[in-house]
Amino acid sequence: MTFVCVASATAERKVHGVDDDHTTAAADARIRKGRALWGAQLGSVAVSDIGTQVRDILAFHLGIDGSQLADDTRFEDLGADSLDVVEIVMSCEEQFSVVIPNREATSLATLGDAVRCVKTQVEAVAAAQLAAEKFSAVRPASRTHRLRAALTAK
Repeated sequence: MTFVCVASATAERKVHGVDDDHTTAAADARIRKGRALWGAQLGSVAVSDIGTQVRDILAFHLGIDGSQLADDTRFEDLGADSLDVVEIVMSCEEQFSVVIPNREATSLATLGDAVRCVKTQVEAVAAAQLAAEKFSAVRPASRTHRLRAALTAK
């Protein structure tokens, strides 16, 4: 049995992150849009929201009521084994679009630890995004570019 996948060129470009407009205005618009999205995401992902979402993930994987979980609730007390903790970490990574290093994942013992770890990773991703945005937007022209611009202006 053979399966054929047909996709339009537009959809393929979007999947690979390629767009038709490579102008500076388009890049500026993407940066502003990204900044707005990151600001909204950071504003909407408060510590309480992270805690609620991590509780929901934990409740889903362990089949328990998430509203009765406290920050000092230990995974062992809930009957979670190492495989459950790995699944919880992977779900948190997917939910928050972060990467939790193995050394941190193995040290998670309580719900509060998981919330703090995810919060730290979300803040690190946001800081890296803003730093990259500042670097790319405020990069001064090189000496060669300034010289070339001065020579062509005359």
